[in-house]
Amino acid sequence: MINPLTALKGCKNGDLRDYTQEVAAICREVAAVMEREGIHTSAENLLFYVEQVIESTAENISSMLQDVRAQRHTEIDYITGFLLNRARAHGVAVPENARLFELIKRKENEYERVGTDLPRPSVAKRPKRSPLSTCWSAAE
Repeated sequence: MINPLTALKGCKNGDLRDYTQEVAAICREVAAVMEREGIHTSAENLLFYVEQVIESTAENISSMLQDVRAQRHTEIDYITGFLLNRARAHGVAVPENARLFELIKRKENEYERVGTDLPRPSVAKRPKRSPLSTCWSAAE
């Protein structure tokens, strides 16, 4: 939850102290999913832990923020995406986490689209390969 928030806010970990309501809402959702997964913690305990991490890493720039700044793919699929999949499996609503996921994916899509004059891979026509070779066929 720290990484996506810092990537969206464009801030160091410690600056998340200014977003206590968002952090608390995200912790409530994560704790609900954890409970369904058999990992017993309260939202309050999780929030306390997250606040400690924010304090102890206050000057850090998260890897996700570094990725966004460098216009690289982030690890959002493996962090928040995993949580969303587990929440869906248990029928737990996680709107704040879904919002974080969607906003980071939009950022990724935007800089992928703007970052090149080439068409997106799904639209680009690729040269045909000869079925008998591992090289691109110059004649095709």
